Amino acid sequence: MTRLLLVPFLLALVCGPQGDTRADPQDAAARPVVPGILSIEGATEYDRDKLVRLEAKGVDAKAGLIWRVYPRDKADRADSPRGTLQFAGAPGKYEIELLVVTVDKNGGVQVEEAFKTVNVKAGGGALPPPKDKDPPIVPPIDTPGTSLYFLIVRPDGPAHPDFTRNMQSPQWETLLKQGHQVKDKTLSELPAYGITLPPGTVLPCVVTLRIPADWKTFTIVRGPIPLPVGDAILKLPEGL
Repeated sequence: MTRLLLVPFLLALVCGPQGDTRADPQDAAARPVVPGILSIEGATEYDRDKLVRLEAKGVDAKAGLIWRVYPRDKADRADSPRGTLQFAGAPGKYEIELLVVTVDKNGGVQVEEAFKTVNVKAGGGALPPPKDKDPPIVPPIDTPGTSLYFLIVRPDGPAHPDFTRNMQSPQWETLLKQGHQVKDKTLSELPAYGITLPPGTVLPCVVTLRIPADWKTFTIVRGPIPLPVGDAILKLPEGL
């Protein structure tokens, strides 16, 4: 629906108070549409998972367009070609306001205004099904010649100061220089590896894995043993 505004009203709109001055949608809906002048075309009902898309009709090619959406904080506007408005929003009603600014042949400025109310439905389309969790990795048959991965398992929560001091020991750095891998994980992170510790396992502990070059699989080559300290760390690769 449209109505013609004079220049003083435009100046008041731009320079006046910045409060919420949008029109009552019921008042806007009650005004008659002037055929062939200016209108906002598009559906009035949208599913929550659909993009609202509206088009301005009856607009001069040289006119300036200003789209406004209320409530602003619930509408996420998308990049749109000229003459269109696209946005996504939470379920609820949205008031759309379109200002079209033109300059006539005598240099006079005219502003036309159009309104539309759209509703984003709470039901909407079906939500995508939840993504299945990745299946646990099944340890394959041991493959000699691949590097060792020392998976250190500690209790959940912040690391104990003694554990932190142990992990700062230079012997761990020696293992890294030998081409092995060292990583610590909390007990609750183990399911992502497809590993379950036997009941009663004392933490922290070390589970030794063998990792091939492509890192796509692993082999458990030694079950959990107590976390070594000092030079005993250097003996972890022995016998493997």
